Amino acid sequence: MSLVDQVKTNLTYYNLWNETKVIEFKDGSKIIAGVPPEPVHPIPSIITMDPNQDLEGNHVDNNNNNNNNNNNNAINNNNEMEVEQSSGVQIPQSPKVEYVYPVGLNEKISLKQVSQIFENLQIALNQRPKRITLGVVANDGTIVYYFVHDGLAKPKKN
Repeated sequence: MSLVDQVKTNLTYYNLWNETKVIEFKDGSKIIAGVPPEPVHPIPSIITMDPNQDLEGNHVDNNNNNNNNNNNNAINNNNEMEVEQSSGVQIPQSPKVEYVYPVGLNEKISLKQVSQIFENLQIALNQRPKRITLGVVANDGTIVYYFVHDGLAKPKKN
């Protein structure tokens, strides 16, 4: 069974992804597109926080706020998650298509190859995704998934 078939089978039957299909690029490489049963982790550069806290988690009094922001509006953060500002409640959106590039554990993948994957997706889809997922397949059939972002992602603060 090829790497592509192994990852596609794992996504479909173990991770319960829907609408999985293989996209073949002109250069012969393949990527798997599918819809996970629930949204995968949001992109790290998106900050979702309680409107009553600053970036360090300290309480902020919003009553002395003189700007014209309407805190009752929902904000759409890059189609990943909607946040109701007035309550801080996260309302997940429906899952979107994710792209998984299968690689073997012993394969070496360069930044040039990753860039080529994003360029191939841009040509095939007429849009460039913000991230892809590498599906790393071990010799025993174990598959581990890693996010690869297009460009720089803001690091998490500990």
